[in-house]
Order: sequence, then structure tokens, then C-alpha cells
Amino acid sequence: KRLKMNVYAPNLKLNKKDSNINVMNGIYILAIHGWGLGNSSAVDRSEQFLEMATSAIKKYINISGMPLYRTPLSGCDGNEQTVLERVDGCIEELYSCNGMNKLQNMDTIFVCAHSQGSVVSVILLEKLYQLGILSESQNILLLCLSGVHMGSHESATKDL
Repeated sequence: KRLKMNVYAPNLKLNKKDSNINVMNGIYILAIHGWGLGNSSAVDRSEQFLEMATSAIKKYINISGMPLYRTPLSGCDGNEQTVLERVDGCIEELYSCNGMNKLQNMDTIFVCAHSQGSVVSVILLEKLYQLGILSESQNILLLCLSGVHMGSHESATKDL
């Protein structure tokens, strides 16, 4: 079972043999929302991203009998937090749901992120490599939506 890869990245050169992604051992989808405090609607975005990503994956590959794990990540504790604090929160969330062990065994990790979650996701992936959770043999797909405009502090919105 192989997932065709479509990339929009000017100047990126792919070998023909690199145009397919092996997903035999399964897929793990992570979704990270943009800035939002605690129980705000921003947290619900992670769940929406999971649903959209799962639907898209099921549309293009047959995943029957293949592990498919999904985890919405927030990294928020209900207070204003920096990006690095959110990254640490996401790591704690992954440990608490046994996500770290699952991540190590997957061929493909698909990360969907929005706004500030885009920055959080890139730093999170770096930390997961540093911790030895992710390896170069895995396929990492990162979809970042929108821009990072407001930062992580509610007071910033009052200054516009």
C-alpha cells in the first residue's frame, strides 16, 4: 500500500523512486490547533483537522487492516502560553495517551496544524527526533494552514 506524494515546493527535487510513501505499518495523524485558551473553539479545530485528514487518507489508500492512530494535540493548559510551553504540553499529551510508543512504530506520521499550531508542530517534530521517537526512516507529512499572526497572548488581540 503506497500513498502518492504531491508536493508544492519550488526548487525541491524528488527522485522518481521517492514519489510514493510506504504506509504498511500504519499511519499516525496528529492535529494541532492555532492559538486559543483552554476550552475555546480553537481546541475543537484539532478534532476537525483529524476528521478531514482521516477522510482524505481513506479516500486515497486502502487502510483496512492497517493501524491508524489519531491524536488531537493542544498543549494548552487554559492559560496564556508561549510556543515552547505548548510544545512541552503536546509532548506530555503524547506520553499520557501512549502516543510516543505508537509514533515509533508507524511508517507515516501526518501532522495537520493551523496558525500558531504550525510553529508548534515544527518544533514538536524536532523534539521528537531529538528524543529518538521519530527516525529518518519514517515518512513525515506536515500540512500547515494559515499564518501565524497573533502569537500566544490574548491581550495582543486588543491592540488591533
